[in-house]
Amino acid sequence: MTSLAAADRFLAWLQIEQGRSATTIEAYRRDLRDYEDWLTARGTSALKATTGDVEAFVQALRKHGKAARTVARQFAAVRMLHKYLAIEGERTDDPASLVDGDAGGREMLVPGRWRTRDHADAVFLGVHGTRLTRQAAFAIVKKYAGLAGIKEHVSPHTLRHSCATHMLVHGADLRIVQELLGHASVSTTQVYTKVDDELLASVYRESHPRAVRK
Repeated sequence: MTSLAAADRFLAWLQIEQGRSATTIEAYRRDLRDYEDWLTARGTSALKATTGDVEAFVQALRKHGKAARTVARQFAAVRMLHKYLAIEGERTDDPASLVDGDAGGREMLVPGRWRTRDHADAVFLGVHGTRLTRQAAFAIVKKYAGLAGIKEHVSPHTLRHSCATHMLVHGADLRIVQELLGHASVSTTQVYTKVDDELLASVYRESHPRAVRK
């Protein structure tokens, strides 16, 4: 997967999972394009960048006289991109996590019973009896997607989307799905109802005698 494709997936995740506005998404798109162009000129990419690359990018922004607020915003976009790449298994590390910056993220809500960090209470365990890591979870999903002959990109987030959509289609309460997904706002969860509407439209087109079939 190319860095540009990964960035597009990240922006889609920001819109759907984090509920960011179209204006915010466009601002992040510009910031990440600048970052990718800078990395390309340096002979690397977001999928290969090191902590030193991220630090050098931030320093370059300051050197060119960017306002502190602008630097913080661009660094926030870069840091969130690398965090996403690590979560999705596109990278095994997060080079931006060790770089100082003024930007902050939003903590995801997690049901209290799943908030514990005790290995004995973990829902999924690895081969060594400890909590399953995100990298291991991604590897498992990728492995069985391949065995099933699925060519598209599949990750634990794909299963998360599918689970939410199926629950809503089968009548689950929107607030319950919001809690399970850890969304801070129910408006973010409502994005999944659009998929539900598409299903309803499809059923209508196929079933109603006067429906206009595409």
